[in-house]
Amino acid sequence: DIVMLPIIAETAYSISVPLMGLAYAALAALAWQAGKESFFETFSPIGRMALTNYIMQSLIQTFLFFGCFFSMEAA
Repeated sequence: DIVMLPIIAETAYSISVPLMGLAYAALAALAWQAGKESFFETFSPIGRMALTNYIMQSLIQTFLFFGCFFSMEAA
């Protein structure tokens, strides 16, 4: 039936997303256990840059949106 198709697709998606996340985590754990640290070392600069970007973006937006920047305090 055409009416049931979106419900089935939504259910399949809701089930598959956590399972895919668990599969990625299991793959990373197996790679770590097998002694493939060089695989993780390859991506560590990317992770550091992403963390730096996240922290700086949070700080800048905190100052801008909470009125602490350029003395833009609420009256």
